[in-house]
Amino acid sequence: MASFDGRSRGLSPANKQGVTPKSSWGSECKVKGFLQWFMQYGLVAAIVVWAGAIGLMAYHLDDSPWRWAFATLAVGGLATVWGISRIRRYVDAMSQTAQPEKKS
Repeated sequence: MASFDGRSRGLSPANKQGVTPKSSWGSECKVKGFLQWFMQYGLVAAIVVWAGAIGLMAYHLDDSPWRWAFATLAVGGLATVWGISRIRRYVDAMSQTAQPEKKS
């Protein structure tokens, strides 16, 4: 049985605290362009597409008892998007107030 020394997670002996070393691209690897947008809004976009598909199914189910169930699911999906946006705004506001402004 081997003891854990940090090497199983790719940590070198000088880096046992879990500090990420600088990459060859600079001090931080930032995701840019479409990938940045996808990481921030991909879940919301997927929920909107899902709610749209469910809404179309509800629209085309004439005289079916499932029509209102599908319509409710579509509205619930849109309410989920609204909730995610409210939570995101709240977290952004809290993170801005927690960080003191730097004086130049």
